[in-house]
Amino acid sequence: MNNNMFCFIACVNNEVLYKESLLYISKLEIPKGYSIECCAVRNAGSITAGYNTAMTESDAKYKIYMHQDINILNKRFLIDLLEIFENDENIGMVGVLGAADIPETGICWEATQGLGCSYSGDSKKTVVMGFSQQENLYGEAKIIDGMLMATQYDLPWREDIIDGWHFYDASQSCEFLRKGYKIYVPNQLEADGIIKPWCLHDTTGVNMAYYEKHRSVFRKEYSEFFSDKSNGDSTPEPAGVSIVLITRSQHEFLTMRMDEIAKYAPQEVNEIIIAVDDSNNIYRERFGQDEIITLLTEPGEGASTVLNRAFALADKENDILIMHCQVPFVWNCLKIMIAALYRNEDIGAVYFAAGERSPELWVECTNLESWFVLLKRSALDNADNFDEHFSTLSHAVSDYGNRLLKNGYKVLKSNVFASVPPPDESETDMQYERTVFHKKWGFYPD
Repeated sequence: MNNNMFCFIACVNNEVLYKESLLYISKLEIPKGYSIECCAVRNAGSITAGYNTAMTESDAKYKIYMHQDINILNKRFLIDLLEIFENDENIGMVGVLGAADIPETGICWEATQGLGCSYSGDSKKTVVMGFSQQENLYGEAKIIDGMLMATQYDLPWREDIIDGWHFYDASQSCEFLRKGYKIYVPNQLEADGIIKPWCLHDTTGVNMAYYEKHRSVFRKEYSEFFSDKSNGDSTPEPAGVSIVLITRSQHEFLTMRMDEIAKYAPQEVNEIIIAVDDSNNIYRERFGQDEIITLLTEPGEGASTVLNRAFALADKENDILIMHCQVPFVWNCLKIMIAALYRNEDIGAVYFAAGERSPELWVECTNLESWFVLLKRSALDNADNFDEHFSTLSHAVSDYGNRLLKNGYKVLKSNVFASVPPPDESETDMQYERTVFHKKWGFYPD
């Protein structure tokens, strides 16, 4: 065993992505007296098989198992990693995203105590994925995301039960726990408290084949690690959730958003309505599930009209998540929103928005200003349609929020995710509708 070597291990089927990843590795600061090597596994039958092959071929003590599309931005990554391992020999594995609990579903991003962060997206559009609450940014984990898993001890990857490309990370996390090792997610804050993720994950696609098969295997094998749900409390849940994805002409975001939804949406999501401005069959061919409805919009049709049409198509029992295609669907965001929405009967809407961080996860507010908002079905049933005087999504949602408040419902806001970019909207339309909004409500929406 070479105690002074780091080995970067990746299963590779895209040489372009891997080449870029290697470029970032080449720029890392290497601790004095240490060396690095890179091991690419090609034509692997499964990720566990590929990782086992590389693990046995390398004698490096420190191994970094990572996706081929990970770019390590923290140039002190190796120095920071070494400090973590040397400070506690019981820490067996380190990741940049994870959770302090493992939910009964076995899905990491549905955990209640998320840890860590990363940049997610491509080189042109990146968002921070994870939590902006400082107390949730780092600490001891029970499970970490497979985008990057660094170890200082070699444990076989369970290719005997995980023979594909899903739940290998959850499985290996549990294997380390079974051996008595700790798993850790580091603090990725700068000295001034600003979030600066260590990695960029190029989420340009995800293969969901065999996902449920491996989830079932994982749940059967590692059930002893699941969060305790035997306290007798019953948490109200929605009958289902319909996602209304406002795409219109911004087709370049559609594949990214649908891949994120496929990977991160909880089981409550049973319907997706995609609002697009043409009938290109690529939508049906690319996302041909029965649960997907295509809503063709008309030229010049305002956001309120589109939302009214979408709501008419949606399942009448479902809560509705309105999201603009420029806003990412990240990690366990919707699970967190559902839990907040059902805290009390009088909560009608919850939303994420960028802005100054609050020490509280959720705060009650007197407006609704978001492009990522979850509306409760009971509140929807007591409200009228969207006011079609408003053509921009910003004012359509703000107006609807005021009607919910007027009807006695509360609205909760969170800055839990650090980046919720606004959609591109006409400045002329925005200024005009500010005037319309003020005339209707007696104040401006912002």
